[in-house]
Amino acid sequence: MIKAAQLSQESYSTWNEYFTAFHLGNYFKAEDSNHNHYAKYGLSAIFGLLGGTKSPLLKIKWKNNLVDN
Repeated sequence: MIKAAQLSQESYSTWNEYFTAFHLGNYFKAEDSNHNHYAKYGLSAIFGLLGGTKSPLLKIKWKNNLVDN
């Protein structure tokens, strides 16, 4: 899990960039019949995380130490 998080931090520069890529990947992976459902509900959840005033993403820095040294 830590390795995946480290690779994500290396590949993306912000939470916004990460969730945009996550959303697009899921959208294109969804079967044709699920596109409208995902676009409606999946995107609204991501916007809530990125733009909500109580979003935990406002408290957690994108780049942080993932392991104690």
